[in-house]
Amino acid sequence: MNYEKLRTVKQIADANPAFTEASLRWMIYRSDENGLDKVIVRVGRRVLFDMDEFNDWLERRRQVRVNGPRENAGSSWRPPRSYVGR
Repeated sequence: MNYEKLRTVKQIADANPAFTEASLRWMIYRSDENGLDKVIVRVGRRVLFDMDEFNDWLERRRQVRVNGPRENAGSSWRPPRSYVGR
């Protein structure tokens, strides 16, 4: 582990606008379910991200486009007709 590449939640959110502090904290809260527990380093109450591991974690979650548009390109959910126009 390269200790110079450890970052706090605030540092990541400031450097990457795609991640808010709230979204990162939610990912930390659910880290045992989403695999982020292998990325974070806890020192007392402080939670640090190993950026090499975080980048690998993100890369593993990349969705690859095979052929044609993605199936879930937009929201296909529609409210039942009884709710339309209310």
